Amino acid sequence: MMMRNSIKQILRTPLRTVLFFLLIGGSTALLAVGINLWSVSVQGIEEFEKLFTTLGTVEQKPDSTEVVDMWDAGTQEYTYMRKNQYSQWMDESVLDFEGADYTVAPRKRPFFGAYMPDAVFGTEAEELDRLNQDWIMVVEVCPLETGPANPLEVEVVNKLNGMEDLVGRTILICDHHNPEPIVLQEGETYVLSLGTSMKVHSGTVCRGVSGREYDYEYYIGAGITSFQYLEDGTRLEDPDRNITYEAVTPDFYETKDGKAWMEVAREQEMLTNTVSVQPVDKTGVLTMFSKKEAYLDSGRDISAKEYQEGKDVCLISSKFAQLNDWKVGDSIELPLYFANYRNAPARNFMPDGSIGIGFSLINADKEFYQIFDRDSYEIVGIYNTKVQEQSEYGLAKNEIIIPYKSVTNSWAKNIVDNGPMLAATTSFEIPNGEIDSFMEAWEKQGIDGLEIKFYDGGYNELKEGIQNRQVMAYIFLVGGGVTTFLILLLFCHLFIAKQEKRTAIERSLGMRKGKCIVSMLSGLMLIVLIGVAAGGVSGYYLSKDIVINTRNVTYYDNTFSKGHQDEESTKDILKETLKKQADTEKGSAAAMGFVVAISCAISVIYTRKNLKKEPLYLLSGPEE
Repeated sequence: MMMRNSIKQILRTPLRTVLFFLLIGGSTALLAVGINLWSVSVQGIEEFEKLFTTLGTVEQKPDSTEVVDMWDAGTQEYTYMRKNQYSQWMDESVLDFEGADYTVAPRKRPFFGAYMPDAVFGTEAEELDRLNQDWIMVVEVCPLETGPANPLEVEVVNKLNGMEDLVGRTILICDHHNPEPIVLQEGETYVLSLGTSMKVHSGTVCRGVSGREYDYEYYIGAGITSFQYLEDGTRLEDPDRNITYEAVTPDFYETKDGKAWMEVAREQEMLTNTVSVQPVDKTGVLTMFSKKEAYLDSGRDISAKEYQEGKDVCLISSKFAQLNDWKVGDSIELPLYFANYRNAPARNFMPDGSIGIGFSLINADKEFYQIFDRDSYEIVGIYNTKVQEQSEYGLAKNEIIIPYKSVTNSWAKNIVDNGPMLAATTSFEIPNGEIDSFMEAWEKQGIDGLEIKFYDGGYNELKEGIQNRQVMAYIFLVGGGVTTFLILLLFCHLFIAKQEKRTAIERSLGMRKGKCIVSMLSGLMLIVLIGVAAGGVSGYYLSKDIVINTRNVTYYDNTFSKGHQDEESTKDILKETLKKQADTEKGSAAAMGFVVAISCAISVIYTRKNLKKEPLYLLSGPEE
């Protein structure tokens, strides 16, 4: 009865009632949109923090370039190329400065060589081709005449390595890149290394002293060469580090040089069966993993704890695992015997996955580098790659990834090559969104000569879009809250404060205060509830549309997103995350609850104010 009367009273002013309904519904919708957008923005930043990383790479700029010449015996001319020159190599410690908030500190990474003669590197055909390659053959030759090797006809009398059987054959050899080719004496025996055959002096035909005509020649290789470095970048001096040939005397192979030639002969077999091992502090600092060009095929990534504690765990390539029938949970032994700081592994590897020429395995003492660390590593993950071609930023075929701290023995005496910091070998991670502050702190250091590049996969653009949405949410929140408060003040005044005499009449007729409150508020609250419900539903769908529309125009590049297997799955995760953000029921319910609560509070305040006045005083007052 009291509710019916209250509703009738409200409906006596239909325009005012409809206006109140529309305004309270609109303000609720506005408030719901604000709450939803704010919640979605906060949640979005948290979710995308997990999906994106900010990778920084460091490369030292050359001080100058030097023109390097190379003699070509075929053209009898020099060819020229430019080579970067550095007065000194900067140490990674220059990146340790105040304001550098690293999640993974910068490190100039080496790669290790692991000698694995029992491993299978390719298919049966690939293995046969790999093992039959003769990059460098170490042989003994006797010249058929005295003269410069430009070219020179010799008889091969012995071989120390190589699949091609040249023993007993006469061949042409050429010191092809030496403007003053070596001179060999007829009747002497010499040991030297030979590279694969090529056209005699750019295609001409050469007649040897024996009368035989040759279309091909073998070029003389480097021989005993050392590139050994210390940790500080100093190259160990060896006055005889470039011995291209030596005369073979009785008991020659018992001498230090003779033993060194035996090691040179062994070098190809070692390189053929050596696998690249990359030690890192986090898988994501490797560019191919950051770019999602490499992804986990099975198993899991090495955990942060395993990286921190230096556990003996590893990631291996899918093809390498298949060829050797390895699976997640198996253990493999990695006998590490050299470290290379010059380039990333892919720059030093042959197409079959074995290590190619580019450095020597002979140290400054003319001895072979010895194994410095040998441990068994558990395979915790198997990765695959989306790109086939190799680049300096890529992963070498069959490359194995291990925690940097898992190698506990020093490799200071096993550094085969060194060089400046390169983007492919030196990288770090910083928190997302901190590029500007990092560069501002870096500029204060006043250090020239380093080029720092960042790759965040579009996180900054994405975050900017989310922050813009936060600003919009703040406007909606403030606007919706203030509007709701003002609307309720106005209409509670019109529907309650202006109904003082009605309250006085009801009390004069014997109605208790509680029933008066019900009579006064039931109709009003019914309109509030209906309006709030309509506004909440409208706010829900409006919020959903805004989130979806801003999602569609928000720029994001998942190139450097992490934790998923490929580009498509990363996009799916992003879409799923944004879909969750579009679930705006809770925000709409919160807005509805807030409006109802504040409506009750304000209306009760006005009603209690009415009830405090004496009925006789109200009834005797002037008509409104």
